[in-house]
Amino acid sequence: MLYNDSYAEVLGLKHPGALGQPFHKVWSEIWADIEPIVARCYAGEPIQMDDLKLVMHRHGHPEETHFAFSYTPVRDEAGEVSGVFCACMEITAKVLADRRQAFRLELGERLRGFSAPREIMATAAEALGRHLDAAQAGYAEVGADGHATTGGEFDDGRLPGFRAGRYRLVDYGPAMAADMAAGRAVVVHNIHEDVRTSAPDTLAAYSVISLRAFIIVPLVKEGRLTAYLYVAHPQPRQWSKEDLALAREVAEQTWGAVERARAEAALRESEERFKFLDRLGEATSRASAPREVMAVTTQLLGEHLQTTRCAYADVDANNDRFIIRDDWTNGVPSSAGEYSLGLFGSRAAADMRTGRTLVIRDVDAELSNDNGGAMFSAIGIKAIICCPLVKRERLVAMMAVHQSSPRDWTKGEVALVETVVERAWAHIERVRAEEELRESEARFRLMADAVPQIVWITDASGRAEFFNRQWSDYTGAPFEATTAAEVAASFVHPDDAAVTMERFETAQKTGGPFLVEHRIRSRGGDYRWFLVRGEPLHDSRTGKITRWFGASVDIHDRKQAEAALRESEARWRGLFERMQEGVEVDELVYDADGRAVDFRFLEVNTAWERQTGLRREAVLGRRAGEIFPAEDLKFWVESFARVAETGEAAHVERYVAPLSRWFEVITYPFERNRTASLLLDVTARRVHEERQTLLMREVDHRAKNALAVVQTMLRLTRAEDVPSFARAVEGRVTALARAQTLLAEERWNGAALHAMLSGELAPFLAGQRAELDGPSVVLPPGTAQPLAMAVHELATNAAKHGALSVPEGRVSVSWHLGAGTPGVLRLRWAEAGGPLVTQPPTRRGFGSRVLEGTLRGQLGGAVSLQWKRAGLVCEMEVPLGSGSASSDMADTGKPAAD
Repeated sequence: MLYNDSYAEVLGLKHPGALGQPFHKVWSEIWADIEPIVARCYAGEPIQMDDLKLVMHRHGHPEETHFAFSYTPVRDEAGEVSGVFCACMEITAKVLADRRQAFRLELGERLRGFSAPREIMATAAEALGRHLDAAQAGYAEVGADGHATTGGEFDDGRLPGFRAGRYRLVDYGPAMAADMAAGRAVVVHNIHEDVRTSAPDTLAAYSVISLRAFIIVPLVKEGRLTAYLYVAHPQPRQWSKEDLALAREVAEQTWGAVERARAEAALRESEERFKFLDRLGEATSRASAPREVMAVTTQLLGEHLQTTRCAYADVDANNDRFIIRDDWTNGVPSSAGEYSLGLFGSRAAADMRTGRTLVIRDVDAELSNDNGGAMFSAIGIKAIICCPLVKRERLVAMMAVHQSSPRDWTKGEVALVETVVERAWAHIERVRAEEELRESEARFRLMADAVPQIVWITDASGRAEFFNRQWSDYTGAPFEATTAAEVAASFVHPDDAAVTMERFETAQKTGGPFLVEHRIRSRGGDYRWFLVRGEPLHDSRTGKITRWFGASVDIHDRKQAEAALRESEARWRGLFERMQEGVEVDELVYDADGRAVDFRFLEVNTAWERQTGLRREAVLGRRAGEIFPAEDLKFWVESFARVAETGEAAHVERYVAPLSRWFEVITYPFERNRTASLLLDVTARRVHEERQTLLMREVDHRAKNALAVVQTMLRLTRAEDVPSFARAVEGRVTALARAQTLLAEERWNGAALHAMLSGELAPFLAGQRAELDGPSVVLPPGTAQPLAMAVHELATNAAKHGALSVPEGRVSVSWHLGAGTPGVLRLRWAEAGGPLVTQPPTRRGFGSRVLEGTLRGQLGGAVSLQWKRAGLVCEMEVPLGSGSASSDMADTGKPAAD
């Protein structure tokens, strides 16, 4: 083969490999169609053809093509045909376009003969399916839940598993479903090769319906996928651009026709609906009982919709059970009886209780047996419209139309049932109202005479038409058709007559209620206060007042009570302001979840201002959270909320840090979400109690220490006889007592060192001298007693053996605070003038052990004894520490640590 560039386009993927190759090898797939024509040309016959249909494989897949061409024999020098010259032009696009146009015109002509949407869709689907030689073609409607309901309009039997029904789109490829939702057409040549459909679980879904290739043209309205046209095939298929274009055109043409048909059907349905509603209204207007209204309604509605049953049910108060008393049937058994709403499945129960109309077109396809399907089937229902009637947020009744076979209910039919339910209820209410009116007229007079108030009716001008018996019983006057002015002049207190007539005339002009308080004379001649209220009855057409209905209520006791209440309020207000306890009224503040999160100050008294130190103007109307920190706010909000919710009073004492005060608070429930609290500043009492507690602890501590010292002293004291033992013990206990006295005089804040030394040495001086030298030092309570014991032992030893045993002896005690070691007291005891010391004692006596036990063991200090020839020298180191009794009882008013 030799060819030019134009023919290369005809070859497609076969170019350039076809150049120089035999024709029958290049075009092997069409050689069976071409070979007879070529043979004729080689026989010397020129050939001209205007349209030759061929199925070529020039782009990797079979495709229908059309050509107009001529074959001309090419002869050699001998006159023999040695080749063929082919001039050709591909006319595939023109042929397919002409065919598509012819299909479109034919389809349009066929569709004009139909007015029902389903007929239009079925005709278009069949025409498209046959034209494309597809196994199935049809339309599907897509619900808001993502399920598509297919109609199966055209099916030639090659897809037995793909039946009309409901399918969830995402099961057949989420990406494909997303393309459809976005309004993009979906073309799948082979589900195994398309990424949108080749996932294992998706292929399993396609396997069930035997589908391998398809075209989908979606319809998106107001941003939602509502329907689509589909063409399906059981084998892989290379859909052409022309196939997709034709599917789009059919979809657009069909949807346009369907919309027109639906609009026309809706118009006809609307006209029929209005005629039916007029006929229904006329028929029910003649009914005089509720069951008669329902019998007429169910019969006419069932006949109009050509259903097999129409029923009305009353629902009990708990929204669970309903009773069908009567129903209209057409060739099926009655469904009258009592039922549980739950037996019909969760979908039906939820729709009824929330006021949504239940629409089921095919019970078997839409409901499982355990979700109402079995119950519907048991009473012969395969399709249903059930409309609930909800009044005051309660399901009170239902009306339903049943079909014994699946039925595609229209929106108009659903709307009609909903309208009929409302109208039927209105008619039932009218009939009941008429019955009640007849009964009420009989009851009115009995009731009017039984009530303790004066009841009256007048015409528009105020002329009396009715007074109940109370009027005559109170005034002593029989009923007369008197005017309002005559009643005011004859029975109303002279001071109230003018305002009474003025109010009545104003009500006549404005058309509003007549309201006045005035005094009416009794049969005994005294006057009592009455609240008079009259309501105008207006003509429904003109709006003019036709009558006045009113009552005069004796409020004399209430008026007196109000006066007493005002007086009581004044007294209470005075008491409120004079109370010594603080009083506050608070209103809780709640968040969106109903939790108390704050409270607002509504009222406080003068004592509250005085005790809290806060000004009334600074807190009233404000939230506590604006005044107090979160920790305090949380405590008080929880306390007040608990009182408000339980109704039980609460009694607490709490330290309020921002106010630096203790308060005793008693909180009572007051009004809804409000509390009233009495509060008393108990800061002084709390400080006193805390100081008392600390003092008791200190006394206990000191007593235990003193007893421990005495116990040790008794254990260590040695004496030759009982009197000596008694004198030793008595002296040492006296030393402790003197130290105790010093501490008590200083309120256990400490003892002056100088005073302690003077007190301990005084009993031992009989003309001897005692020299004391050192700065002012206050010994801590824990140091004074042990140190006093040590000094006592030194003095006792000096009186027995040392400087204080002779008249000319002397003792000097000096002290200072250590410079290098802050908080350490250094004392020096030095004796002179007494007996000369020849050698140190050969054994340790009680005094030495006391010095060691108190100074070193008890106080953590140090002691050294030097037996110089002139007398004993004792050097002591005593840690003073930083604590004191007074520091434990500081008068701060704050809570003390445990």
